[in-house]
This record gives sequence, structure tokens and C-alpha cells, in this order.
Amino acid sequence: MTSVEPITIGTFNLTGIANIREIVGDINQSIVILQNAGDEQMAEILKDIGNAVIMDSRFERQACQAILEALRMLGWEASLPSAERHLGIVKAELAYIPMLLHADLNVLNYFQAHSNDLRHFFGIPE
Repeated sequence: MTSVEPITIGTFNLTGIANIREIVGDINQSIVILQNAGDEQMAEILKDIGNAVIMDSRFERQACQAILEALRMLGWEASLPSAERHLGIVKAELAYIPMLLHADLNVLNYFQAHSNDLRHFFGIPE
């Protein structure tokens, strides 16, 4: 089993994003839970999108925070047992995130490329 590294804030200028360390900490906690459950692909998707958003200065602070909050919610729902997940919330987040990613087509394309993986993970019909 390969280890998925956590999202790192580092020295990026993320001032103006309320509770950024708490948000990223919650996403990282979900990554660890998913990885421990053997769901490395979902952990990797969360990490890759989170890191890309944090590192890309093209995202406005408000959009960056909204994306990270959406990832936090997806991570939380993913870390729950499947019977306890709120699929309405998951569907809303999966629909909302692409609208926020328009500032970076690479991240948007990555998200869209894994859209079916995410839907499959959550058991959402295509």
C-alpha cells in the first residue's frame, strides 16, 4: 500500500481564507481514514485537487475557500461508512466543484477525469 501524502499549506499566501488550517486538517484527516480503509484512489483525488487549488494563485480567495470547503465535505462523507453517507450532499458538491474550478482548466480537467471514479465510489448512478 502506497502512502498518500497530506495536503501541505507550506508558505503559500493564503491570508484571507478563514480557518484554512482547520479546513486542510479536516481534509487530511479524511485522507488518512480513506487510506487506512484501503481507498487510496479517493484519498489521492482529494489530495491532488486540494494541493492544486492551494498552489494556484489564479483562484480568488473566496473560490479557493469554497473549493476546499467542498473537498472537506466530500472527504467527510467519503470517510463515513457507505450506509451513513448523505448522497444528496455528495451530489450537490460534485455539481458545485466544477463551477468553482473554471480558473484553472488543468484542475477542472483532472476533476472531470475522475468524476466517474467519484460517482462510483459514492455509489451514485451515472
